[in-house]
This record gives sequence, structure tokens and C-alpha cells, in this order.
Amino acid sequence: MTTKMNFSEKDFDSFQSLDDLEKELFSEDEINDIHKRALKRSKARNDMTEALSKALIQYMAQNHLGFNDFKKQLHMSSATLSKILKGNSNITLDTIAEISEVTGLKIDLHIGSRY
Repeated sequence: MTTKMNFSEKDFDSFQSLDDLEKELFSEDEINDIHKRALKRSKARNDMTEALSKALIQYMAQNHLGFNDFKKQLHMSSATLSKILKGNSNITLDTIAEISEVTGLKIDLHIGSRY
């Protein structure tokens, strides 16, 4: 990628939007590539959070756990657990490991070719 990074603070103030800055820094092909890669990452992240969400909802049902009991079991705030259960969380590996430890669920990260 080619970037033109010699901007002063005054230059940055002249941009009306992030899109204007993006167009100044990158070619149209580079912008399209950046957006495609971002969409792929977003889909992959959404797939993973959705899988975790479904597994935890199933775990709660199988163990007759309500939201508040599960939140206490995980030592997690209502907001954090709610985001995880809705699939709206950018969850850390540490939190995933903690969930696995508390629930006894085996949570694997498989790394390999998609093809």
C-alpha cells in the first residue's frame, strides 16, 4: 500500500470526514481491499461469537441456570454476559478460557486451511 503521510494538523482539520482522509491516503483499489478484509474479519468474528453464544445458552438451559445465577457463576457483570449471550462481544481468549474452566465446556480454536 502506498500512503502519503506528510500531513500537518491543519491538513487533518481540512478533512470533512474519515472517508475524505481515507481517499487521500489510499487508492480506490486499496480502499476496496481494506473494506473486503474488514468484512471478512467481521464475519469470522461474528461466526465465533455466535457459536459461543449458542453453546452458552444451551449450557444454561441444560443446567437450569437463569441469567443472574450464570453471571454469578462466571463472576461477570450483567452487561458483559448479556453481550456474550447476544453475540455482541469482542471477547478475549482469557475470558473464553475462564468460561471453559467454570462451565467445563471444551472450547477449541481450530487453526487450519479454510480450503
